[in-house]
Amino acid sequence: MATPSSTTMPSRPTTLAPRSTTPLTIQLPASITIRIPPQPGLDGPFQYDFQGRTEQTSGITNNQGNLQLPAEPGVLSVWVYGNAIAPLTWQITPKNAPPGDTLLDVQLRCNNLGFDCGVVDGLMGKNTRRGISAFQARHHLEVTGKPNDKTLSTLKSEYGC
Repeated sequence: MATPSSTTMPSRPTTLAPRSTTPLTIQLPASITIRIPPQPGLDGPFQYDFQGRTEQTSGITNNQGNLQLPAEPGVLSVWVYGNAIAPLTWQITPKNAPPGDTLLDVQLRCNNLGFDCGVVDGLMGKNTRRGISAFQARHHLEVTGKPNDKTLSTLKSEYGC
């Protein structure tokens, strides 16, 4: 488990993609606010169940699909199609956020903020450029698709660390 820090979580919820393999990295201690993306023809609220190491919780997301969980390892299951069909599931593994200066860090933060850079691999590919460009455009920065100093500063500020 990570060492506690006084850094706060970003105010924007993290959006989880179905079958995502991107690690979810957060600054601890914190609770996690997660947004379940709308499914074709379905909107929230959705029923969820979280089985953590020490906490177990069940409930209903709000109408936007947001829910708040304790920041601990566990399995999140969400029934977006009702109880008749198996839920979507994610393995949640909270970790300390990295310093933020490498391309891996940029990809991870962009992905966790909903700006899809694809696989977190440290390589500057078209998906990474597209995700960084979307982040820059949303924050009224010069759109270069590259993690320049202003982009890194804004990304760290938006992410909360």
